[in-house]
Formats: sequence, C-alpha cells, structure tokens
Amino acid sequence: TIIYSSDKYATTPSVIASKRMLKAAGVEFYKYEESGREIKMTL
Repeated sequence: TIIYSSDKYATTPSVIASKRMLKAAGVEFYKYEESGREIKMTL
C-alpha cells in the first residue's frame, strides 16, 4: 500500500502510466487525509 500526500502531477503521462502499472500489479494507493492529531516526541 502506498499513501501519498500530494497528487500535483496527476495528469502527467508518467504519473498516469505509473498508476496504471501499480493497479496492474495489485498495489493499492491513496491520498493521505489529515486527521488533525499531533504526535510529540522527545529524543
């Protein structure tokens, strides 16, 4: 599964071809949708 944050170039031939190949290979992909939650970490 691929989760992407931006589909800025969705209409370009290379992205269309890439998505077609991913679908043919059975790879799922979708756009990330923000939930508004935050993660804070101290290292």
